[in-house]
Amino acid sequence: VPGIMWHMDPEGVQSVKAVISSDIGLRFDNSVERAGAWVALHVPLGNIALEGIALTGVYIESSAPRATSYRCCLRSGLPGGFVDHFFHKDVAAYASLSTHTDTLTMASLQDVPFKRTWREFIIFFPTNSFSISLRDLRFFAA
Repeated sequence: VPGIMWHMDPEGVQSVKAVISSDIGLRFDNSVERAGAWVALHVPLGNIALEGIALTGVYIESSAPRATSYRCCLRSGLPGGFVDHFFHKDVAAYASLSTHTDTLTMASLQDVPFKRTWREFIIFFPTNSFSISLRDLRFFAA
């Protein structure tokens, strides 16, 4: 998918295989020889403005052959860098399809740039070997 990128710590030794199918959605199989500090899927959100927005949130449907948890983050660009805001709850994936919803209240985010800037939604996966299927992924603002 254009713009979506997989980032792995270059200090780690690992490989990821992505498979798309109608019955499992998008599955990631990550094999780790030596763990790095991060494994992340970056989804660009463009330069959306958050002025007047009360909250942002995420809805995810996922599954995994064995219980696996991962974290989600809203990253906003700043001159010369970025700021991360992690959602409050970890996402848990199980053998059966599970759903997850979480929100960030904008009033509680003191350092987020509200005017137009680049933004990404990031999923930080485990740094060990894993297999996770994402059936549905939605980022929303209200």
